[in-house]
Amino acid sequence: MIARAALAGSALLLLGGCPAAMVTPQSLPSAPLSGAEACATDPDGGGIILWLNPRSVEAGETIELRPGQSAYPSNFDPLPPGCIDAVEADRPDLVRFARREDGTVTATVAEDAPSGTEIVLSASFDGREIAPAPITVFSAAADPLVGLWTQERADCPADTAPVVDFRLAAGGKFYVTWLPMGSRRDYAGSYEYDPASGALALEVESSNYLPDDRAPLTVRREGDTLHIVSGSLGSAPDGRGFCREPFTLFGS
Repeated sequence: MIARAALAGSALLLLGGCPAAMVTPQSLPSAPLSGAEACATDPDGGGIILWLNPRSVEAGETIELRPGQSAYPSNFDPLPPGCIDAVEADRPDLVRFARREDGTVTATVAEDAPSGTEIVLSASFDGREIAPAPITVFSAAADPLVGLWTQERADCPADTAPVVDFRLAAGGKFYVTWLPMGSRRDYAGSYEYDPASGALALEVESSNYLPDDRAPLTVRREGDTLHIVSGSLGSAPDGRGFCREPFTLFGS
């Protein structure tokens, strides 16, 4: 359980009590839900988390803290957000929390948060600990490809398979997955992007499945669409070829 006191190097807010010492003190309305009935969880439903994968968050962006239970890597069963009763950040100078009228807690990253900064958010759900939730700050100007990119099955020829999860994360990390299963990835590593040429270099560092027909990528972004100009992420695990249809931005 999160200790309800000021922690060295972090900000802990008691939602409904007095705020702990922090850079900019603030008081938030109390959690609108509490108790075993309103905030019931499944005893066999696993731990409580905020999201399955680390988040990339742009400086100045506001994100919602929406809890859920996860019994296995691809599982996320939503829980009432109004049961979150305490929140903290290990960089209190860069994060401010608020609560909306519907009970949802939000976290806003400072406009001047340096790109690449890693921040860990923690919270409690009606007194029960929520697993730490990491975020990495990025600048869209400096990292224009950051996001979760996906292809639709209907857009791809029958002999090809869509890449459902092509994630270019803040901090220069990438993940490629044809059939997402929570935190499992087909292959992953680090990337470098040259905006002038469109070259997107992927350095593989780990894999569960690594196609041998990958080819160096050149890409072009137009709004929320990512075009593959040349190259390939490789064939899918079931043997179908790489779909060359554009990717659509799904989120960060």
